[in-house]
Amino acid sequence: MYKNWEFFPKRLKELRQKLNLTQEAMGYHVFLSRSCIANYERGFRYPDLQTLNLIARAYNVEIGYFFC
Repeated sequence: MYKNWEFFPKRLKELRQKLNLTQEAMGYHVFLSRSCIANYERGFRYPDLQTLNLIARAYNVEIGYFFC
């Protein structure tokens, strides 16, 4: 579905910081560990579509937000 993941790490971190959340707090809200959020933000890992949808819904953004 989404082939261009280059923006995802930056957009996730921007969203987290905009909401004044720690990586641990963001992970708690979407049932992920702090290290998982850190790996997403560094671009070491990427979520599957189900997890991406969970993150988007939890923070009231469209999935496309992470890809532009």
